[in-house]
Amino acid sequence: MRPIDAPEITSLLQRLRIGSVGVFLFLSAFALASVSATGATNISLEMLTAAKAGNLDDVRRLIANGEDVNATSAEGVTALMVAAAANQVAVVNALLESGADARMKTASGKTAAFFASGKGNTEVASILEEAASKPPRPTKRQASLQRNQDLNDAFNAGLKALAARQFDEAVAQFNKAAEIGAKQGPVWSNLADAYVGLGDARIDAAGKQAAYDKSFEAYQKAIALNPHEAALHNNYALALVKERKIDDAQRELQTAATLDPSSAAKYYYNMGAVFTVSNQPEAAGAAFKKAIDTDPNYAEAQYQYAIYLLAKMPGPGPDGKVTAPPGLKEALEEYLQLAPKGPNASAARDLLAAIGGH
Repeated sequence: MRPIDAPEITSLLQRLRIGSVGVFLFLSAFALASVSATGATNISLEMLTAAKAGNLDDVRRLIANGEDVNATSAEGVTALMVAAAANQVAVVNALLESGADARMKTASGKTAAFFASGKGNTEVASILEEAASKPPRPTKRQASLQRNQDLNDAFNAGLKALAARQFDEAVAQFNKAAEIGAKQGPVWSNLADAYVGLGDARIDAAGKQAAYDKSFEAYQKAIALNPHEAALHNNYALALVKERKIDDAQRELQTAATLDPSSAAKYYYNMGAVFTVSNQPEAAGAAFKKAIDTDPNYAEAQYQYAIYLLAKMPGPGPDGKVTAPPGLKEALEEYLQLAPKGPNASAARDLLAAIGGH
């Protein structure tokens, strides 16, 4: 078969053979193309050279580094066309696997299969003709964009369901997001929250435990990705309490307080609440006191510490009077000063009156 006259590919291959002057002309053509062809992507000289030489490692490296597999020269020539003309079967297959479009044409309407046939490269021509009969595979960039879109769609749907307390749907959407973006911490933390909500909503004990256990797994994955995020440790601790894993919850809250000293009072307060729930009053009192020591203006910590002290108040003496434990009156007064209209203000005033305060 007589070689087909294809000036686009012939010109390009000639330029790749010559030295610095040819390279200058080649790059100049790119500069002109970028102005005259709005939106066109210019193929790199390195990619064209690798495609022609059959340097598969370089081709794959360039694609991995973000080179558009369907980029063109000023004449519309692609790497696939150059590889086809040079009978580089492995490169042709690699380009197709990466999303090269065998249907693309040069400025004069010629495809990669045309160049392969013109050079008598029948195997390559057959591969390209079959590839041109169906849509190309998504390029790495296209696949990445689609993956990100799918991840965002699932995550946002999960957030919407979680806000609406549709916990089954939230779990399903966040699990879908986790399959796509397993290294995204917010996906796991929100999945954990969804499982906690699901567990809270379940009536049967087995269903509750199964949901809570799933939340623990999700929190652990979120923490593994963001180990220094104090709020994650705090939320994990509050979930652990639901299964009465008190020691584990205490450790997580202590970690949160260490990681975020500015919010430590809140974490110690939560620790006090954990111990209260687990009927450990002394540990609870110590935690509430630690919250106050960390932030004396934390009103609710003052009140809860007062309640702890109230429980320690002895019964009436021989004269029928009661003696308030040291610190009780001060804690109640401090609470009222900090939160005179707080949720426990009325109770605090009644307690002060009962123990002879103001």
